[in-house]
Amino acid sequence: MRLHCHVLCRDQDWWKVEVNDRQGFVPAAYVKKVDSSLTASQNNLADEYTISVRQQQIDNQYKNLLDLGKQRKEKLEESCKAYQLVREAGELAQWIADKVLLEPFTHLAQC
Repeated sequence: MRLHCHVLCRDQDWWKVEVNDRQGFVPAAYVKKVDSSLTASQNNLADEYTISVRQQQIDNQYKNLLDLGKQRKEKLEESCKAYQLVREAGELAQWIADKVLLEPFTHLAQC
């Protein structure tokens, strides 16, 4: 939707605009300055370019998120394997300690 308004003040996030003698603030993401010297077809081409650039940015961000997710999954799997190894080593150490304690008794039972 196109709406003609006067920009009174703007910063990075908000624009103060006037439309039909009413003033208000509008998020900068919802508006853009259009060169009045451009024809409607030229403005449409500019919109399409902006959309394609933004779509490419979104696609790149999505690919990056997928890569980060894959890396995180691999790190979690490595951590699980490390914890499993530590647990098994502890169980083995306990088994060895139990065998060492029982060794004198098994030697006596053989006599």
